[in-house]
Amino acid sequence: MRKWNREEKNNSILREEKAKAELMTLKAQIHPHFFFNTLNTIYALSHSDVPQSQEALLKLSKMMRFAMNEENREKVKLQEEMEFIKNYLDLMKHRLPTNVGFKADILDVKSDIEIVPMILLTFIENCFKHGITTEKPCGISIETQLKGTTFTLKTQNDIFENKANALDSSEIGIDNTVRRLDILYPQNYTYRSHKENGTYYCELQINLK
Repeated sequence: MRKWNREEKNNSILREEKAKAELMTLKAQIHPHFFFNTLNTIYALSHSDVPQSQEALLKLSKMMRFAMNEENREKVKLQEEMEFIKNYLDLMKHRLPTNVGFKADILDVKSDIEIVPMILLTFIENCFKHGITTEKPCGISIETQLKGTTFTLKTQNDIFENKANALDSSEIGIDNTVRRLDILYPQNYTYRSHKENGTYYCELQINLK
């Protein structure tokens, strides 16, 4: 029994270390991609509107500070995560053509409820990556809800033929995030997505208890 207990303890430690190592790998894949896209947006803005590019740089600095701080925190307050998302959306709005309808309803959270940081970003990034064209009217919708301890993110965006392959390839990023959810919220989340009549729908629910 003592031998079995030692082996079981060692196996538990190995599983925990493996999960931590996998999380670090997945997060390393997410962060560079995010900052690369955001810097491109600010670079383009600096050629057309210097004051707005300066404001965008200030927002990016806040986001970078958040991203660096969250490396040492397993969870952050949901309100901090919502502020991070708001700053990201403010940056992305600068790159939207006039033909794009944009709607966002982001929570203003008063409670101390917490969430794993930057777990929502990939789903929101995809709306901008695949739901924008200059050829015809299109739209992006992002909604967040909190009922009790259940947090919900819903996104909706148009799909265009010339970006269909890119949408399929972006599932790699989604898969990485889902693997993080598997590790961090086992049995406590649901994720659904589907395409219908030229529109891509996504819904993520996490029990933050």
